[in-house]
Amino acid sequence: MIRGSFHNHTIHSDGRLTPEQLLLKYKQKKFTHLSVTDHDNAGAYGELKVLAPELGINLITGLEFSTQFRSFPECHIIGLNIDTASPDLRAYEHEILSGRKTRAESIVKKMHELGVHPDLDTLGELYTNPSIGRPHIAAILIKHGLVRTVQDGFRQYLSPGKPLYIRKHQWSSERVIALIHSLGGKAILAHPTDHFSPDDVNELVETGLDGIEVIHPMNKLKYAKIWRDYAQKNRLIISGGADFHGIEKSEDRAIGRYYLEGQDLRNLLNALEN
Repeated sequence: MIRGSFHNHTIHSDGRLTPEQLLLKYKQKKFTHLSVTDHDNAGAYGELKVLAPELGINLITGLEFSTQFRSFPECHIIGLNIDTASPDLRAYEHEILSGRKTRAESIVKKMHELGVHPDLDTLGELYTNPSIGRPHIAAILIKHGLVRTVQDGFRQYLSPGKPLYIRKHQWSSERVIALIHSLGGKAILAHPTDHFSPDDVNELVETGLDGIEVIHPMNKLKYAKIWRDYAQKNRLIISGGADFHGIEKSEDRAIGRYYLEGQDLRNLLNALEN
């Protein structure tokens, strides 16, 4: 039986596992296809492209782009089957990851104003991450006893209107979709849940969106059905995955619940080839 997961993260963004550890976890659970979609960078693929064939896993290149769409705080678009060696992608990574580091430095200054002073080792670890995100800041808040979980950190400090929130530099969704297509890939809207309406997605489709992440831990049954029906009606690709980070114990269970198989997987693979 073939099964695939097309939304996962490693230490190259906000995941806890190395590329090798992630591959081994999915191999253990008998997955045949996998995409690693780190935030705004494809740094894991140097290692992945060597190890995946050795483990018998079919690797689909991927990346989760943070984009600006209307007044939404964020709109995440996954690029699947992209050319990870493209100079255009390298230029994008340099611009966006530099912006992430600058934002992190500004957030740390705000932390000092709140009386939170991370030690040099913590800051060194933070700034060496290639794709610094809010989960890394939340981990510091946990270490200093301000919150208990990453979700609490987001809710209390790192969401719009909260003390440590700073919006990061992002390309527009339309520009990112065009980049994904220029890299030979397909553009998939990540975890739409109830954050997006069909009218919102219609606008993204008009700018070239190819598919929707229907199967995802945030898409409970109600929203999974809504977006599956929408994708089928509009002849869009159906994608899915566990959005695995390796932070919470529940994520191991998610691997076995949120994936593509059967006709859904065959349809996705066919779409990526065309």
